[in-house]
Amino acid sequence: MAFESHLYKCRDLAPSTFVVLEGRLKDKPDILEPVAWINTNANRRIFYTSLGSPEDFQTPAFRRLLLNAVLWSVSQPIPPRAAGLASNAHQRP
Repeated sequence: MAFESHLYKCRDLAPSTFVVLEGRLKDKPDILEPVAWINTNANRRIFYTSLGSPEDFQTPAFRRLLLNAVLWSVSQPIPPRAAGLASNAHQRP
């Protein structure tokens, strides 16, 4: 899957961070950077993504990532994948 967003350098994450999505540049496939991660601290749930260009919002998988992140951050259940996304089963929601 390809996104139009820039790839920001985010290598020094806290040890408690869990990377949920990584990306690489087309012309530098050997460089892998986290583009979305979660963390918990005390009673807080934190989600971050460096994605978010206007073109990214056209991608159903990106919108699903945001939906899942918001629901997770407020401790709500994540609904099953919608039937319309079933053909993208290799992608993380």
